[in-house]
Amino acid sequence: FLLRDHPDVRVRLADRYRYILIDEYQDTNHAQYVIAHGIALEHENICATGDPDQSIYAWRGADIRNILEFEADYPNAVVVRLELNYRSCQPILTAASRLIAHNRRRKTKKLLAVRQGGVEVQVIRLADEHAEAAEAASLTARLRAEGTRYSEVAVFYRVNALSRVLEEAFGKAGIAYQIARGVEFYNRKEIKDVLAYLRLLVNAADDISCRRIINVPPRGIGAATVKRLSAVAEGKGRSLLAACSDPASTGLGKAAAAKVAAFARLIADLDEIQTGGARQIVEEVIVRSGTEAALRGDEKQRQALRNVQELISAAAEFDRQHPDASPADYLQHVSLVSDIDSVDPGAGAVTFMTLHAAKGLEFPVVFVIGCEDGLLPFEGGRGKDRDI
Repeated sequence: FLLRDHPDVRVRLADRYRYILIDEYQDTNHAQYVIAHGIALEHENICATGDPDQSIYAWRGADIRNILEFEADYPNAVVVRLELNYRSCQPILTAASRLIAHNRRRKTKKLLAVRQGGVEVQVIRLADEHAEAAEAASLTARLRAEGTRYSEVAVFYRVNALSRVLEEAFGKAGIAYQIARGVEFYNRKEIKDVLAYLRLLVNAADDISCRRIINVPPRGIGAATVKRLSAVAEGKGRSLLAACSDPASTGLGKAAAAKVAAFARLIADLDEIQTGGARQIVEEVIVRSGTEAALRGDEKQRQALRNVQELISAAAEFDRQHPDASPADYLQHVSLVSDIDSVDPGAGAVTFMTLHAAKGLEFPVVFVIGCEDGLLPFEGGRGKDRDI
């Protein structure tokens, strides 16, 4: 509004910034577009570099129309097509070009590789995500035997929740891995919170787990209340959960006591369904604790929600393999699959990362998993014709 409604400000800025250069123009948002366009209107000295085929940040505000409509904004613009590719080999460029050609709105170009050689892109169809992860691990092991270092291999996926099956498959195969710009599935806060509920159900004397989840998601039980409960429990030789079950004896105020009692009732209610399978108890914890409702917010929270939903899938898989197992057995299983201390880091590590984190990086060998409807493109990013 400042540039639009105050021409004097626009002219002053245009005089100060006579030449505007913008890199990665396909990633600019509306506010950035308005600022650049407002200033450039005075002199049209603007140079923008970018590639609409690489527009992958719409989820954080990037608007691909900025680059697609550049020539309409600046009719006198000179367009220079940069079609020589110095990074990839031709088979990769050809496969990528065939896919992107299906976009409804794009600026056509023909990429030519400077580097010679390369192998054809392989498409492998598998039954499910578990077979997919196992195949990636098996192929990685074969490559390692042929001389490829683990550090030369990467696995890409659209959403972080997909790393869980990879972690289990690669851990089982004894292949070292690292997660770029992220943490292992079972070390993510939301996963550890849900598992803490299970640990408290299995062992009511687990004060560490109780302390972790007593106010997760937030239910108005503050640090002072927890400190008071802990002191009373220790003084009476009782567990923290036992103290929560009898808040009247802790000297807490009426409001605080009511919140603590509600937490104790929640745990008691969950304890009654322990006879079900791992999936049932995990699902009930996520819903009844309020975790699901609490994670229906911004993109970061929705990602956490996808992770806990993946935990439900993991529990269901455990149930299929161990139909007679108890919640304690499931927790032991989680401890085993999340423990990769036995992996030899001296051989390097395979890198797991999202497609967004991978932009600009290079690996000799790359697996892209989850190439299926609903995941790639990700269904959470659909909804408008221009997204297709």
